[in-house]
Amino acid sequence: DNVKGNLRLVATGEQGSTITWVSSRPAVVKGTAEAAGDATQLGWVSRQATDTPVTLIATITNGAASKQLTFNVTIKQAIAPVQHDAYFFAYFTGEYEGGEEISFATAEDPLFWKGLNNGKSILQSDMGEKGLRDPFVIRSPEGDKFYMLATDLKMGESTNFDQAQITGSHYMMIWESEDLVHWSEQRMIEVAPKTGGNTWAPEAIYDPVTGEYIVFWASSMKNTETYGDYNGRPAGQYNVM
Repeated sequence: DNVKGNLRLVATGEQGSTITWVSSRPAVVKGTAEAAGDATQLGWVSRQATDTPVTLIATITNGAASKQLTFNVTIKQAIAPVQHDAYFFAYFTGEYEGGEEISFATAEDPLFWKGLNNGKSILQSDMGEKGLRDPFVIRSPEGDKFYMLATDLKMGESTNFDQAQITGSHYMMIWESEDLVHWSEQRMIEVAPKTGGNTWAPEAIYDPVTGEYIVFWASSMKNTETYGDYNGRPAGQYNVM
């Protein structure tokens, strides 16, 4: 009931099934016919001057078997151009109790920042390693939604950096907001491969051609053929991506 960006509609399912989509308003949300075989266009949303209800019908087919599912969505109205008032900064303060949490600051002049919440952290983690570092905020291309990514790492309790690179968290933390004040529940998403030792400093960009967000981060990758005791690992055994 609150769609502001493109919908991720899949064309294939489990056990070789195919999925086709019919949109009641193809000018607002593209279905299979409008996408014309271009996977990047399936589910592409064009926001209108008013909130617009759209019915999406998915037909799942596997051999002679077929089933339909109906989804009712509301595409929120397009927003007018916004005059920005200030800069926004998310940060963590250090490797001590309470330091690996997310704080916010604002500035009209980016050389002079004012900490919010009296300088106290605003977001804390009770998931994963229970520490948050390297927050990164991206505004949606539509302009009225924000996403924040952060590293799942806590060094304030004497975690060894070398060890953290080898056995660190494979997850990144994610929040969503529409106003930078109210944030969604924290999500923990596994992204690093099994041969990765950590997921650090996640960032994202938006690709206007595919309508997708591209997320990237740093990982120490294990060479599984030569992997042994990390203190005696050979040169080149770990490569940063």
